[in-house]
Amino acid sequence: MASSDISVREHHDRVKDAVSPLCSLDGNPTLLVNDKKGWYVTRENQAQDSEQNDGQDSSEEEFPKERRARNFCEDYNRVAATRLERTLYTLTSYKYPETFDRWKRARFDPERGDNGEYVYADRKPAPRSEDIAAVAVWGDIDLEDDLKLQRPDLDRETYDIAEEAYEAYIQAFADLYGGHDAVYMLDSVGGAYIFGAPEATLPVVRYYADDDDARARVLSELIDRSNDYLGEAQQRINERVDGAGEVIGPDWANNINRQYKMPLTLHGDHDAVVTPVDVEDVRYREPVAVEEVDDTLLEGVHEWCESFTAVEFEDRVTDLVAGLWPDEYDEHGSWEDALDAWIDAERERERREEQRRQAAAERREQRLDELGEGIEGQPITPFLQDVYDALDGIDTAEVVRHYASDEWDSGADMADKTEFNPSWRSSKSGRSCYVNHSTNRFGDPGESGGGYAAKAMALGKTIITDASQDLTGEEWAEAVDALRDAGYNVPIWTPEKGSHHRDGSEYDEMPFWAVRKAAVALGVLPEDGFTTKTGARGEEYLGFPGAETYNTVLDEIETVGLDHNRDHVGTTDQTDSVPDIDLSADPETSVAISDDELIEKARNASNGENFTALWDGSTDGHESRSKAATALCFHLAFWTGGDADRMDHLFRDSELMWPGWDESIEQNGTGESFGKIALKRALAGTDSFYESPQSETDSKEAAASRDRDEQQAPTESADESELPTEPATTATDDRTSPQEQPRGEQTKAGQADAEQTETKQTAGEHAHLKEQNRLLIERVETLEEDIEQKEARIEKLEAQLAYYEEKLAQSDDGERGSKPIVERAVQYFR
Repeated sequence: MASSDISVREHHDRVKDAVSPLCSLDGNPTLLVNDKKGWYVTRENQAQDSEQNDGQDSSEEEFPKERRARNFCEDYNRVAATRLERTLYTLTSYKYPETFDRWKRARFDPERGDNGEYVYADRKPAPRSEDIAAVAVWGDIDLEDDLKLQRPDLDRETYDIAEEAYEAYIQAFADLYGGHDAVYMLDSVGGAYIFGAPEATLPVVRYYADDDDARARVLSELIDRSNDYLGEAQQRINERVDGAGEVIGPDWANNINRQYKMPLTLHGDHDAVVTPVDVEDVRYREPVAVEEVDDTLLEGVHEWCESFTAVEFEDRVTDLVAGLWPDEYDEHGSWEDALDAWIDAERERERREEQRRQAAAERREQRLDELGEGIEGQPITPFLQDVYDALDGIDTAEVVRHYASDEWDSGADMADKTEFNPSWRSSKSGRSCYVNHSTNRFGDPGESGGGYAAKAMALGKTIITDASQDLTGEEWAEAVDALRDAGYNVPIWTPEKGSHHRDGSEYDEMPFWAVRKAAVALGVLPEDGFTTKTGARGEEYLGFPGAETYNTVLDEIETVGLDHNRDHVGTTDQTDSVPDIDLSADPETSVAISDDELIEKARNASNGENFTALWDGSTDGHESRSKAATALCFHLAFWTGGDADRMDHLFRDSELMWPGWDESIEQNGTGESFGKIALKRALAGTDSFYESPQSETDSKEAAASRDRDEQQAPTESADESELPTEPATTATDDRTSPQEQPRGEQTKAGQADAEQTETKQTAGEHAHLKEQNRLLIERVETLEEDIEQKEARIEKLEAQLAYYEEKLAQSDDGERGSKPIVERAVQYFR
């Protein structure tokens, strides 16, 4: 049959009675679309023509037309006779009747697009989610592209594989709908369409009749979940049916206004028509040529359409909800309660998200008040929410149109969605992805993925290649940088002192990676202006070229009003500030008890409260986590007998452990990790160590040792200004996606060129000496009855006592009465 306009229109006029039952379901019409482009009925603006509007405002003159969605039932004859070029489409959903009474003012702009487009006063008259009265779970299960073009000349083996695969897909629908009787199939010529009974959603629509938001949520979610369900079924079928993956290429792209070729319409590339297939006895061979359409086929199509729109399977709503909301259904036992629970959870999630946003906004306003003039217009911000807000403000559709689509607006014409052909993968239909303008998100049902502008840019720039892939870490940062390069104004996040991690904790200082990013954003250094340095474990990282540059960055950060809480770097060599301690040396004393016993003794000692707080992760009373960590190391040095290896593994078991323990800090020129420097300082500052008894029967020595367990513990002898400064942590920067990434994923930066150590001791040293003096005297008294066996020990203690006596004599503020006690102990030993 020739495909001239007259023959195409005559054919569709002939089949109109056969397909007429398809136009509505339970009184709810569906749409009719010609050739994928004709969605609306257009007429003159009635308000403009009305006698009551002789003095109409300029807006009526600007929009002389008005348009509404086409109604299959009412508009078929006119469309088939005057608009149709080849193919008629209808939708997988049915709409409330009032949807087709919604006229929207419009004007035709010949300059828009390739052939001109209509412009609307407010929005297109396309149906929205809340207009859905019923919807079918549906799949466009095409043949692979090269096979599609070869039909009807496919070989027997290919047809056999196709039939077996279609039977498997029908079974997947039957599992979801509670039986084959609620499943329908059409041979689409290029493949097949499979549907579930649309009336199964009617009870949902009635149940939420008074809650438009809940109804729209559920039906939109049902479509999305069914696409995911069928995508998972495809994986199973490809594994089970040999050759299915090479013959069948489904496109799971159902949406609220999804088109499909109606029965008996012409295919675009073949002179063949769409026909019903018996789901109980699948026969998929040569398609029916248009000249083969006879009365028997017309009658069969009429019966299929009547069956499809008959209200017979409302009770399958239970199967449908149980299959798509399995967790909620298993918990609540009915489809109504399951959907109610899901809606409540979604609304609660949105409420909490809004609370989080409001709290962040309040913190931002408070900080801006403190900053006086604020940071508006600056390229950096201490507020992560500023980055998110900037990204939220980017039009995802614009990004997709310019960077992530091979063809834009290639499918269904919807008020709040635009379909497009994605650039990151092949699409058989050329319209398998969409942008939802109301949510500012894009969706890729074929890969069960989607997202916002950053993810669209990541796909367009091939930073990632799958829309279902999470965009986190470095890839997220690349995508955000790509948006900046494209001209979008997205500030760079540089958390300052007091800025919040997502877990609620605060930054002690601006992290090193943020200082480096600020250097670029504020124009101090170009991207390639950093130097490559090597950390303690041999890893390379980017550092500043010198102290002057680093100090300049800190000055610039202060100028824009941010609190980095970092010291400027001195230019003198300070390599001697790290003690020369061999961490592999033997311990000072033997501590032959388990780790659990050791920790218990430390908790129960006289200053066990301090130890416990540090062990449990508290930094109260310390300027930073690094200084708290070094204080804990002093405790561990005493209780382990100076065993550096044991100190290290015990610290790693504490709640103070964090990635910075293993970060290199080159502030002293050593390139050693923060942990190693902290261990060295603790060992260098500890002169007395715990020693466990040989056995529990060692008489007074054992008893004395047990007494000492409750008393002997180190004070924090080192002045905190001498503690090694915390290295660059691995906390997330603006490379953190809305989906939180682990802090450890960031670059191990180190702080060689950004830190210095102060070496002056303060009154903390005296406190340490006083405490060590007390502990030593007590130890002398416990050894009085066994002095002969402890001569070697006494010699060592005498030397230590002499040292402390000299130190106390030199102290200007030594505690009154402590010197005579030392003298008495020395006299006794001599």
